[in-house]
Amino acid sequence: MKTGGLIAWGVVVALAGMPGVGWSWQRPTASYLYALAADSDGNPVATGRRSTDGGATDLFSVRKFAGADGAQLWSHEFQGTRLVGGVGNQGVAITTTAAGDVVAGGTVADIDAGGDLAVVKLAGGTGAELWKAMIDGAADDSVVLSLDFAYAVAVDAADDVLVAGTLADVPNVNGTQFVVLKLSGSTGAEAWRASLGTGYANSIAVDTNGDVVAAGVLGAGAGSDVAVAKFAGSDGTLLWSVVIDGSNHSADQANAVALDAAGDVAVAGIVNNTGTDNDFFVAKLGGADGNEQWRAEIDGAGVLPPFNYDAAKAVAVDATGDVVADGTLGGDTTGFDFVVLKFSGADGSELWRQQLDGSDNTVSDYDSANALSVDVGGDVIAVGTLVNTGVVPSFTVVKLDGASGTERWIEEIPGEPGSGAGMLLAFDPLGNALAAGELFGSGYLMKRAETLAGRKMVFADPGTGGIRLLKVTSADRSILAPLPGGNADPR
Repeated sequence: MKTGGLIAWGVVVALAGMPGVGWSWQRPTASYLYALAADSDGNPVATGRRSTDGGATDLFSVRKFAGADGAQLWSHEFQGTRLVGGVGNQGVAITTTAAGDVVAGGTVADIDAGGDLAVVKLAGGTGAELWKAMIDGAADDSVVLSLDFAYAVAVDAADDVLVAGTLADVPNVNGTQFVVLKLSGSTGAEAWRASLGTGYANSIAVDTNGDVVAAGVLGAGAGSDVAVAKFAGSDGTLLWSVVIDGSNHSADQANAVALDAAGDVAVAGIVNNTGTDNDFFVAKLGGADGNEQWRAEIDGAGVLPPFNYDAAKAVAVDATGDVVADGTLGGDTTGFDFVVLKFSGADGSELWRQQLDGSDNTVSDYDSANALSVDVGGDVIAVGTLVNTGVVPSFTVVKLDGASGTERWIEEIPGEPGSGAGMLLAFDPLGNALAAGELFGSGYLMKRAETLAGRKMVFADPGTGGIRLLKVTSADRSILAPLPGGNADPR
């Protein structure tokens, strides 16, 4: 187990009224968080699903929390037209507008047993529904079960809503279409719709001109390729599209997209190459024409299945234009590793790599970074999973020095077999990290409070009733602060 940063033992509990103290939220029932954002006041918003009726019905769920202490401010839940046995209602994408309103996207179960693409806009102050759009693809759900889905949402400068997702179409009744939509920010009415063909769009970004870049997959199954496309924000006209196929001509996919200050495009995902199988993939494309500027394909040390599976899952661009991506790399002796890499924005050369390995190195060891972001100081925070001895996954958050990749701190919160994964990450305006995912079979949200120096973490120790702020990097020292009646930990 790599250390060298901040390690937390036990579940972080909610603390309020103490400067610099973090908090966490977890609902004890079957409630899951699939997307996370923060408004301009630092209040986190999350979407996912909540299961009711013993798991027979799911509700598309949106929640808002107070940034100061994690208290839930409001929740909004709804389902599709299939009210009985409505499994599958869920939100998987979320963002906020300049006015603080909340936009969430996902899918809802319809009366014909299929799923409709769903986007909802809620008042930031109260959670009241401002509008809701539920869009059914052209496929006949009574003949072929379709799943129409909004996988990513964004807002432009006019607060109109851009959606990346998939709709089942009649010519493709056994599959789905790569779809991008623009909805009116004030009414939810559809302004335009664009499709690339068979596949799906799972990530989206809007440039300074209001034009839209979406990424995902074209094709299906073993014949799928990475797809990136740019559309005119005004009317959805296709400006350019790029398809990237690994040398093995097998299942390739984009998982994330980001834009730099010049509007150039960073895309991350998987390409399947001959001899190396699935490789961790990052590329930079010109924003004006889509021309490939550079590409990085990284093969982990794993040769034998399943450890020959490498994947990039998230990507971001820092203020200097350098590109950071995270994901997983496989190894035959170490299992899968949680990995973060930084590339030169100019030429794609690897600047640094930080690879973390949980102590369980069996076939069940799936260490992975699942989300990342770059803070205002250029440092990188990534969230994911490390699996330790006994196949116990830990909800893991790590902060890395932006210049060198050196670990500043790492926090692991142990879960239970099959449940312990950090999946989502956001920052509030003060640079505090918000992370969410799953712990002990339910949705989990935490805030890590940063000092101005960006080096400290305070968390609760349920075993002692106190709080501990622990520093183990060479530049920092331990600082201990007990709660009333609690004991300071001398370590």
